Amino acid sequence: IPELLVILFVLPYESPSMFGGGGGGKSGTECNSDELVIYLRPTQHFIEEMNSTDNQERHQHKNAAVSPLNVENDYNTIRPATRLFKRWCILSTQDAAFRSRFKCMAKVRDFETRHSNLSYLKQYNGRPVIITESGRVMKGTTCGGVRFLEMRCNLHIWSFFARKGLSTILPHFANMRLDLGFTIEATKDDEMPECTMGSLCMNFINEKLFPVIPYRVQQPLAT
Repeated sequence: IPELLVILFVLPYESPSMFGGGGGGKSGTECNSDELVIYLRPTQHFIEEMNSTDNQERHQHKNAAVSPLNVENDYNTIRPATRLFKRWCILSTQDAAFRSRFKCMAKVRDFETRHSNLSYLKQYNGRPVIITESGRVMKGTTCGGVRFLEMRCNLHIWSFFARKGLSTILPHFANMRLDLGFTIEATKDDEMPECTMGSLCMNFINEKLFPVIPYRVQQPLAT
């Protein structure tokens, strides 16, 4: 289970082409991008819950010969959302279907009163988005010994209309207050209710002020 959850969004800011991944017919890997990186650390309450699941797993493994990674066990004292997140951390790098239960919710504050010129996007404001084929998960340990899990969301491979809407709204972020939340989708009764595992508010983000990462830094150190 990670000590740090990293959520990385790769956002295309060029207007997409009907016949390519980005502007001018370029593929998604060739297009200029904004990157939004979010770091989430667990609360003390969450750590205590996770420790409780570990203790119960060890107890059941010792007394009932149950594998400590059997995440189907019913831990009555732990919130369903905590058990679900633990399963997602374990299975997301192996099971594409389970990885694709990562859900993102974004809502612009005061949309109707301050952003009426974007009324065509109103129906999408606050609507949950499931990250499926555009999502990738990796695990690792930092040089300082911190275990992390990174969820990478490459929006370049979204549909044309989704990318078109995103490239249209990005320049307006400088005048917006945007609430973001993340959860793992519950699909069974014993996984309910869903619980937001992390949230933040982005206030008046001006993409023109973003630092530019030099091209040489973007290249992998090894292949």
